[in-house]
Order: sequence, then structure tokens, then C-alpha cells
Amino acid sequence: MKEKIYTIPVTDAFSEDSECPFCVLEFKLDAENIDYFLGGALMEPDCRVEMNAHGFCKSHLDKLFDSKKNVLGLGLILTSLFDAYNSRLSREIASVTASVSSNDKKSIFSRKNSIDDLSELINFLSLSRADCVICNKLEKTMDRYISVCLHMWKSEPDFKEVFDKKKGFCTKHFEQVIKGINGELKGKTRVEFLEVIFEMQLTNLRRLQEEVKWFTDKSDYRNNDKPWGNSKDAVQRCIEKLR
Repeated sequence: MKEKIYTIPVTDAFSEDSECPFCVLEFKLDAENIDYFLGGALMEPDCRVEMNAHGFCKSHLDKLFDSKKNVLGLGLILTSLFDAYNSRLSREIASVTASVSSNDKKSIFSRKNSIDDLSELINFLSLSRADCVICNKLEKTMDRYISVCLHMWKSEPDFKEVFDKKKGFCTKHFEQVIKGINGELKGKTRVEFLEVIFEMQLTNLRRLQEEVKWFTDKSDYRNNDKPWGNSKDAVQRCIEKLR
């Protein structure tokens, strides 16, 4: 297998025993992003602008705080985020109140069609809550790594052999892999790849179904002396598969 700097993270992730190699890769990238945004990003004006424009989802705000690596830096990030968010929200609210006459302002929230008057504000709030600078970066980077993976599967027999023996993917990355084939695989190669991952995914979902069922069956006293097999951590691995 020909190692290149951009293939190493993929081969490393696929060398681990997991329910989804791309989750292994994404977990490492996520940790690197947390370190970056609490470190070097604080000193880069372009990154501060990007943070203010997109903000962070709750999951990544929790991770930034839980890391405890730079609470002061996180405080600076939040100061900047609140300044940008409050300014944008003030503009949106001003736009709503300016859209009706001064005599009608008192009734804007009581009219039957008031939700229409507030549609742009609601859209802003919804987009703000859904957006996240780290999620956006992860998605773009993972798309690139999935393309690298598909290219390696097509051109590197050693990697193809490793890939074909994996345990499938979580539901999210299974979807991303299927979407990614358009730019990398064609004709018979695409058909072969789809046959491989469809069989791989279904086989391993059935395996997990059986393992978690045995986990529950072990609670029956009649099964006390029977071996656990691979079922002791089946609940955790099922969650990993579905997340």
C-alpha cells in the first residue's frame, strides 16, 4: 500500500477494529479542531470572523468547555460571539418592527398572520442555532477523506482487501460514502463497490442485532452460565452504529 501524507489518516483509521472507521477518523479530527479553536485560531483574524459568522453547536461548545485547555480563550470566543450575535439579532428585530406602521406595532404579535410577519426572524434564529464552524469544517474534511478512501479502494489492492473486511459504517457515514461515489467510481467499479458495501452493511447490522438481543437474553436466569460472546458491550456499539 503506497502511503502518502493524505492517505495516512485513512489507513490508520481502517487499521483499527471499530463499527465505523470514519467515526474513528472524525473523532480524531474533532479533537484536533477543538485544540485549534482554543489555540491558534484565536490569533487569526480570518478565523475569528468565521467563528462569529457561524458560531458553534451545543455539542462543540460543550467540548470546548470540557477540554479545560484554555477557558480564558473560550471566554474571548464567547465575548466575540455574543457581540456579533446580539448585533445581528438587534438588526433582525428592528427590521420586524419597521415593517409595520407605528400604529400597528402593538398588535403585531396578536394578528392571525403574525407568524408571517416574523418569518425572516424565525429563519435567522433557526439557521443560527443549526450552524457550527467546527461541524462545517468536519463535513468538508470528511468528504475529502471519503474521496481519498474511494480512490484507494479503486487503485490500491492492499487497501481494498482491508476495506472489504471491515464491519461497515455508522448510518451517517454510510450515507456519506454512498454520496461520495459519484465523483470517484464509474461503471463496473461502481457496481462492484455498491455490492460490497451493501452486503457489508446489512451483514453487520444483523450481527449487531443478534448481539444486542443476546445481551438482553442474558438477563434470563436460564442463560446465566452461557457465554457472553461479543455481547457485553453490544449496547454501546449499537449506539455507535446508529449515531
